[in-house]
Amino acid sequence: MSGYIIPIAFVAMLSFAVSDTLTKGMVFKVGKQKLALYILGFGLLPVAAFYFMAPEPAVPFPIIALSILVGIAFGIADILFYKTFETEQITTTAVLSELPPAFLIILGIAAFGEKLSAINALGMLIIFTGAVLVMKKNGFSINRLVLPAVAAFCIWTIYWVAMAYAISITGNYTEPIAIVRLAGFFTVAMCVLFLPSKEKMPKANLNVARSILYSLPSIMLVAVGGILDGLGNILYGADIGMGAIAISSAIVALVPLAIGITGRIFYKDRLSSLQLIGFTMMVIGAIAISFA
Repeated sequence: MSGYIIPIAFVAMLSFAVSDTLTKGMVFKVGKQKLALYILGFGLLPVAAFYFMAPEPAVPFPIIALSILVGIAFGIADILFYKTFETEQITTTAVLSELPPAFLIILGIAAFGEKLSAINALGMLIIFTGAVLVMKKNGFSINRLVLPAVAAFCIWTIYWVAMAYAISITGNYTEPIAIVRLAGFFTVAMCVLFLPSKEKMPKANLNVARSILYSLPSIMLVAVGGILDGLGNILYGADIGMGAIAISSAIVALVPLAIGITGRIFYKDRLSSLQLIGFTMMVIGAIAISFA
């Protein structure tokens, strides 16, 4: 299976990128809470498929409890992420996804007893500096509208660290991820039922390519987006289960590059000079860590 590590990571990366591209437009139609619910729900399909196709060791109760707690936070993170989609460009939001892989690359190095090199440390510093620049709006003021996405990616970082721990302890990557997704689904369901969103959803400005894309039934796009999101999670988990945290995280860290292309095609995204510098810095930082 070790020969499949890199292809699996690339499929996971593309799954995340295409999922975010599809769901960006859907937030204008269904709202952030319901979109998070649908994505988590449809994402259970590939997770369940892997769970039943690949029997693995039983997961002890402490790991189950940890997965449930992380899953509750995971569901909240999804809502926060899609909240940013309501106002911000997909490229600006997605570049912050460099944060979880960066932490996991370092975790992978530490897990295998490798020494943290100066290049690794420099790469992390470049990524975090770039993230700050991406969050800039006018001059040197912070764009507060991206802060929900920052919070979401911080939670997802904790999620992946917890999953890496759970997988390393149990040798089971499907069950912890399935439990997290189920807990997240029920958390968002409770939000939809008891904390309904009252804000008016902004209208989307569609260009020609995007109009063609969203002429398809909304439920189909949401379903595909959810399935791809779940697939990306389970494939990333599979690579972690094979002990390939660092290399797979480095490849997943290329998600912003893919979204930079799709965001330009379907959403006509434009970055300010400062944001473009930050975007470039984050990509360079991820590459530096990957090949250090």
